[in-house]
Amino acid sequence: PADDAAVLGVAGLDKDGKLAAWSSRGMTLWEEPLGAGRAGVDVITHGEFWGADQHNACQHQWGTSVACPVVVGLLALLLSSLPERQRNTLLNPAALKQVVYAGSSPLPDYGWLEQGAGLLDAPATEAAARAFEPHASAVPSVLDLRPSVGCPYLWPLCDMPLYATMQPLFVNLTLLNSRSATAAFAAPPLWRPRAGGHALHVSFAYDDHRGLSAHRGFLGVRLSVSSSASGWAGEVEGELVITLVDTALAAN
Repeated sequence: PADDAAVLGVAGLDKDGKLAAWSSRGMTLWEEPLGAGRAGVDVITHGEFWGADQHNACQHQWGTSVACPVVVGLLALLLSSLPERQRNTLLNPAALKQVVYAGSSPLPDYGWLEQGAGLLDAPATEAAARAFEPHASAVPSVLDLRPSVGCPYLWPLCDMPLYATMQPLFVNLTLLNSRSATAAFAAPPLWRPRAGGHALHVSFAYDDHRGLSAHRGFLGVRLSVSSSASGWAGEVEGELVITLVDTALAAN
């Protein structure tokens, strides 16, 4: 189910606070074999503890089926505590995902395909929910592929140096839009180069016909080194510019 970007994928920690062996991880499979997968995990939380059973006795509980209710329970409590006007801005899957991402912090020893945005933090999630304003975002929001900075979080992407004769590097971004259920690309995505950006050729794959539906979509990014830069070495900086128009709002 977590292959669907409208579903919140939850990974679990074991009793020692480590990523559990039974916790799912890796890329989504819906895109195979025609494209690269997206991150299938959105957040990680506690997935092994002692809890009450149906007879009000103690029971050892473990699994992602235990971790998921931790996230759901936190979100339900937060929503119930918010003023109605603020709560109504959060009643779509993209908004809840954006709040969860804002309220989580990456654990140091795991990658994005294992933990998503990281460990869910209740106070930070509450602060994000109270300050939330509908917006569009991409997951991951930053692609820092320098091994000294991006690894291990963006592994294996950060462990693949780019050079002129290598195969292109593909990244599939999840797009979230909590402003509107549907949206269209107002213009083709754009690579805006900064320092060293001349060395990188960036192209995109996206659904120009459907755009974003049910508050989510995707953007495939293809990175390759220009042949004119085959003798150049250095770091590349730039921005991916995505412009959306909210079609559900326009229709109304």
